[in-house]
Amino acid sequence: MGEIINTIATGKILKSEFEIELNHAPSSGLDQQIHIQSENFRLEMDKKDFIIYGLSVLVAERNLKTLKEIE
Repeated sequence: MGEIINTIATGKILKSEFEIELNHAPSSGLDQQIHIQSENFRLEMDKKDFIIYGLSVLVAERNLKTLKEIE
């Protein structure tokens, strides 16, 4: 595991506190890592994958609002 560069966000989902951290790459030449974690859960992915997933969620939100005619 890499060292923490920055805590990107914190929040609460289903009564569990979550934290999203940006971490240094595990070794030279690799991408930085994102850790999404709580006391009982941990998800680790490359920074580029995190950006792709995040953009997918934003597109899905926009599409849902368009379909449901929500502002």
